[in-house]
Amino acid sequence: MPRSRGGLLTLLVEQGALLSVPVWESRQEGRNWFARIALDPLARGGVDRHFFRRAGAGYYYLLEGLEVADPVEFGADWVPGPYQRVRLRWYGVVWSLSGAMLQLVRSPDAKTAVAASIARRAKQVEVKVRPPRVIQMEGE
Repeated sequence: MPRSRGGLLTLLVEQGALLSVPVWESRQEGRNWFARIALDPLARGGVDRHFFRRAGAGYYYLLEGLEVADPVEFGADWVPGPYQRVRLRWYGVVWSLSGAMLQLVRSPDAKTAVAASIARRAKQVEVKVRPPRVIQMEGE
């Protein structure tokens, strides 16, 4: 079961696959996915998606290629009848990833998730440069 604490959603990982997800539609008419997202005005809905592979029984998705600071989307759609669709979306940014867990920070929409991802990546590569220390030797 996903755990949310201090603004982070923690999902357990085993054998490189998720053991739980924040949204899921179990009905036969349901459609579920987990994707890395990017904004693209030419893509459907303005969001380009790279879908992660579904895993076998007892698991949800394989995490191959997922990295810290990736913006992601979990989706679960259900079609209860003609011209009707129930859409569940969960957007976020990968905060940390290990062999045992995936931690995500939630975003309200795809655009905010991508912006948060860019900010997270900038912090990862930010290098703090300190001025060199000058050491004076005796007799100089």
